[in-house]
Amino acid sequence: MVSLASLITTAAIIIAAAIYAGSLRQDSLQRNSEARIVTQSVRSVLRAVAANARDYAWWNDAVQHLLLTPDPVWADLNIGPYVRTAFGYEISLVVGGDGRMLLGWVDGRREIGKAAEALGPNLPDLLAVARRQNAAEPVAASAVLFGPEGLLAAAASPIVPQPGSSLVPPAGPPALLIFAKRLDADFLARLEEDFGIEAASLTAPGTGSAGLGRVALPGPSGETVREIVWKPQRPGRVQLAWLIPTLLGSLVVLGGFTRLVLGNIRRSTTAIRASEARFRDIAEAASDWIWETDADLRLTYVSEHFGRATGLRAGEVTGRPLHEILELPPDPELRQRQRATLAAGQPFRDVPCLLRSDAEQARTLRLTGTPIRGAEGTLAGYRGIATDITAEMAALDQVRFLAEHDALTGLPNRLVLHERLEETLRRLRRYGERSAVLCIDLDRFKEINDSLGHAAGDRLLAACAQRLRGCIRETDIVARLGGDEFAVLQTDVAQPDDVQRLCDRILTALAEPVRIEDVEVVIGSSIGVALVPADGTDATQLLQKADIALYRAKEDGRGRTCFFEPGMDERLRERRFLESSLRHAVATEQLEVHYQPQVDAGTGMIAGVEALLRWRHPTRGPIPPSEFVPVAEDAGLIVPIGEWVLRTACRDAVRWPGIRVSVNVSPAQFRQRGLVRAIRRALVESGLEPWRLEIEITEGLLIQNTAAALRTLEQIKALGVGIAMDDFGTGYSSLSYLQKFPFDKIKIDRSFVGRLGEDAGNAAIIRAIIGLGRSFGMCICAEGVETAAQLEVLRREGCEQAQGYLFGRAMEVAAIDGLVRGATHLAASAPSERGSPAGSSRVAEPVSAAGGP
Repeated sequence: MVSLASLITTAAIIIAAAIYAGSLRQDSLQRNSEARIVTQSVRSVLRAVAANARDYAWWNDAVQHLLLTPDPVWADLNIGPYVRTAFGYEISLVVGGDGRMLLGWVDGRREIGKAAEALGPNLPDLLAVARRQNAAEPVAASAVLFGPEGLLAAAASPIVPQPGSSLVPPAGPPALLIFAKRLDADFLARLEEDFGIEAASLTAPGTGSAGLGRVALPGPSGETVREIVWKPQRPGRVQLAWLIPTLLGSLVVLGGFTRLVLGNIRRSTTAIRASEARFRDIAEAASDWIWETDADLRLTYVSEHFGRATGLRAGEVTGRPLHEILELPPDPELRQRQRATLAAGQPFRDVPCLLRSDAEQARTLRLTGTPIRGAEGTLAGYRGIATDITAEMAALDQVRFLAEHDALTGLPNRLVLHERLEETLRRLRRYGERSAVLCIDLDRFKEINDSLGHAAGDRLLAACAQRLRGCIRETDIVARLGGDEFAVLQTDVAQPDDVQRLCDRILTALAEPVRIEDVEVVIGSSIGVALVPADGTDATQLLQKADIALYRAKEDGRGRTCFFEPGMDERLRERRFLESSLRHAVATEQLEVHYQPQVDAGTGMIAGVEALLRWRHPTRGPIPPSEFVPVAEDAGLIVPIGEWVLRTACRDAVRWPGIRVSVNVSPAQFRQRGLVRAIRRALVESGLEPWRLEIEITEGLLIQNTAAALRTLEQIKALGVGIAMDDFGTGYSSLSYLQKFPFDKIKIDRSFVGRLGEDAGNAAIIRAIIGLGRSFGMCICAEGVETAAQLEVLRREGCEQAQGYLFGRAMEVAAIDGLVRGATHLAASAPSERGSPAGSSRVAEPVSAAGGP
C-alpha cells in the first residue's frame, strides 16, 4: 500500500513538473516569436534605407552635381529636403573620397557639421564598410548608428555613374551618400500597435531586467550599439496561476485517496477512477492538446480540447493513422528524418505539421512525441503534445509579406520583381526561355489624384492593380514600382506578338471607366517594353530600358505601347536634363514673363496684354514653351510656376493704368483647390483692381468635371476677375458652355484667322462665333492676326479686339512701358460687369507691327 501511495504521489509530481515545464516552454516560444518580429521590423527599415541610398547614389546627375560640379541648389531640390519629404529620412550626408563632409541636411535644413555629428561616432565604421566592396554594381552598406539624439537606421552607398556613362568621378576612394532615419519613439509605437509588442524601449546592451525580451541592434562592425527591450507576454505563467492550486488540491485528494485504499479495495478503485477523471480535466484545461497512438501509429486517444481547437470530434480521428490527421511540410529532408525517428522508436519534438480538417482555416501545429514502451521494452506507441502555432506563423508571414509587397495594392514590390527577373534570366541561360519587361504608367492619375483627393487616388490604384492581375497569366508577375507606375514580367514569350497582345489587353483594361465616390473617372495608360534577351540580359538595365521606352510612349501621345529601340536613352537623358534644368530655373528665377498687346480692332488702340511664359537657358538660349511646359506638368512644377506667373503679371500690370492683363491657367493649376485663393492673394499683394485681371481657360477643362469647373469659375467671377475662353472653336465648342459658364470674352483661335481670304468657310465661322458672343454679351478677340487684310475682315465682321504679330510679338515689360507712356488717353472707370472687358473707352495710341520683337 505504501508503494501505491508513493506511485500516486510521484505521478502527481511528474504531472506538475510537466505542466510547469510546458508553461515555461510556452513563455519561451512567445518571447522568441516576439523577438523575431522585432528583428524583422528593424531589418525591413535598414533594407529600405539601403535601397533608396543606392538608387540616389548610382545616378549620373548625382555624380555631376554632387562631385564634379557641386550644385547645392540641385542637391536641395533632389537630395536633402526632397528625401526628407518623400521617404521620411531626417538626415542626409555626402562624404568625399578623402573623408571630407561635402553636403549635409538635418530635418530638411542644410547643416553639414550637424548632419555628421548627428550620425554619431560609428559613422567612420559605416563608411569603411561601404567602401569595402568589389561588386560590379554599387552595394549600400547599412547598420544601426548611435548618435547624440538617439538611434538611427543608416545606409551608405558609393556615388558612381550609371553603366555606359562618360562621367569620370574623382580619383581615389569613392564618395559616399548617406541616408538615415531615426529609430525613435514613433518606431517603437508602431511595433506596439502593429505587432502587440508591450512596453518597448531602447537600452544600453546588457541593462534592464533579466525577464525582459531583448533584441540586439548591430552597428557597422557587428557590435551591439543598443538593444530593444520589451515586456514579453507570458501565457504559461497565466496558465500556472490557476493550474497550481488545482494540482495542490489534487495532491491533497490523492493523499486522502491513498489512505482510503489501505482500508478498502473498492474505495481504492473508485478513487483511481476519480483520479483519472481529474487528470483528464487538467489535460483539457491546457491550451495544448494531448494525443496518443498504438504501435502502428493509429490514434488511440486525443483530449477533448482537440475538438474545441479543430472542430473535429475525438471519435472522428480515433483509430485513424496519425499521418492522415497531421501532414508534414513538403520538405523531403524533414520527411526522411521523421520517418527514421519513428522507425527507430525515438522521441521527437517541435516538428511542424499541418492539421487536415474541414475547417475553413488551415491550422499549423508543433508536435512533440515520446515513445511508449511495453513491459519488455517494446514500442507500444507514442504520446505527446500538439501546440497550435497558427497565429505565430501568420504573424511571421505578415512580416514577410509586408517586406515583399506593396501595402496599398498587395502587389509584389520592386525587390520581388527584381528577384523574379534574375530567376528568369537564369532560365534564359539554361533553357533559352525568352521574356519581356513592361513598365506601365497611368496617364491621368495625377490630375484625378489632385482633383478628387489622395483617398480616391488610392482606391483608383487598387482598382488598376486588380485589372492588371486579370490581364496576366499565372506564370507572369505584376508589381507596383511606386506612385502610379507598375511593371509586368511576361515569361515564356514565343514571339513579340505575344507581348503586343498582352499590352493591348492592359491598355484596354485600364481605359475602362472606374467609379469612385459616385464619380466615374476615365484613366488611360502608357507602356514601355524591353525584350529579353534582345534588349539585354541584365535585370537593372532591362528595367531601365523599359522605363526609357515608357517615356517615349508618353511623349508620343500616351495611351500606347512603345518597344525599346537604340537611341531612346539619349532622348530620356535629354528630358532628365531639361527637367533638372527647369527645377534649377525655378529656383534661380531664370523664367520670365513677356506680354503681347491686345488692341481695339476699330481704333488700333491698346486694350490689354496677354502674359506669356518664357525661358532663356544660360547655355542653350531660349527654349520654347512647347518643350518645357509638358516637362513642367509631368514633374509637378506647373502649379508653382503658374502661381508665380499670376503674381508677376498682377505686379507688372499695376504699372499700366487702365490696361487689362490676361493670364492663362493650365489644366493642372485649374484643378487645384487653391486656385481661387492664389488669385485673391496675387490681387491683394499687388494692389491690382480685380476687373483688370482676366483668366483664360480652354474648353477641354469644362468637359472633365462640369460641376466642379462651374463652381471654380463662379468663385473667380465673385472676385471681380474677368474670364475668357481661349482657342474657341477648336475643341468641344458647345452653346451650353456659353449659357452655363460666366465668360466675359471669347478668343477666336488663330487657325480660323490664318485662313481668312483663302477659305470662305472660315469667314462664315468667324461671323457665327462673333454673333454668338454678341448674343451672350461677350467681347470677341481674334488671335494670330498677321496681315492688314485679316484685320480688315475682322473689323468688318464686328470683331472688337485683335492680337497677333501685326501689332507686336510678345515683349518684355520695358517695351510695354514704352507703349503705355505713349498713350494719349487712359480711362479711369472700371468696365461693366459683362460684355466690355477692354473696349474702345479704354484705349491708347495705336500699336504698329514693329511694336514688339
